[in-house]
Amino acid sequence: MDDILPLSTPIVTASGEIVDRIRIAKGAILTVATASVQQSTAVWGEDAKEFKPERWLDGDKGLTEKAKEVKGHRHLITFVDGPRT
Repeated sequence: MDDILPLSTPIVTASGEIVDRIRIAKGAILTVATASVQQSTAVWGEDAKEFKPERWLDGDKGLTEKAKEVKGHRHLITFVDGPRT
């Protein structure tokens, strides 16, 4: 069975259509570009590409609300969010 992947922010397709979800075919292989997500200004703020370890040193105080939604150790998907987190 196919599945639907909801998007947190709508996107505009090449044909100009605005979509807020993407249909994923059964058996499709998806890749998450971890480096891109970890440097997303939409998640981490305008200074996302700057090396600022203090973001994580004082609990969640230095994080945006969107970054706090990221599951896993210190809200980083680098370490994944599985049983060994």
